[in-house]
Amino acid sequence: SVDAICDVPANRFRVDDTDDPRMRRGGFVDNVAGFDAEFFSISPREAESMDPQHRLLLECVWEAFEDAGHPRQKWQGTNTGVFVGTDTSNYWERRHRSDPNVYGVMGGGARSSMAGRVSYVFDLNGPALSIDSACASSLSAVHLASRSLRDGECTAAIAAGVHLILGPWESRAFSDAGMLSPDNRCKFG
Repeated sequence: SVDAICDVPANRFRVDDTDDPRMRRGGFVDNVAGFDAEFFSISPREAESMDPQHRLLLECVWEAFEDAGHPRQKWQGTNTGVFVGTDTSNYWERRHRSDPNVYGVMGGGARSSMAGRVSYVFDLNGPALSIDSACASSLSAVHLASRSLRDGECTAAIAAGVHLILGPWESRAFSDAGMLSPDNRCKFG
């Protein structure tokens, strides 16, 4: 087992801006901006405007195909559904309000287009649905994928979830409400 809790990386937000010690540590994905756009046939300009959640989703779906021992080509043109649980998008707030462009506004920053992007990149022809039901988004994606398979809407399904918190806003709100764990570990109670 690996403990992924660490100090807040300097490129996320300034911890000096808070007096709550519960906001000084958390679980973070390294290099959320890193992405092999050429591998996915995405232009550098579009990749720069893409929400890192889109990037992580594409990489994880690719890894899922590899881990399952099925090459990407096996799924191309199939009736495979894509169901993605998601929540907020801090990236759009940080980037596109100051530098709006067609790539960010039309798809790279929209949570609604995450499932569609996966379907498009991997040439999947089943239903594509991005689901935002807050903390239950990933569970809802699994539920809807299962139902779609059971009802015959698709012959295979990808159920995924992605949620990156890139700034302090949500944590600050949870802190003000007294909802953060004193030891920086998520718990159900």
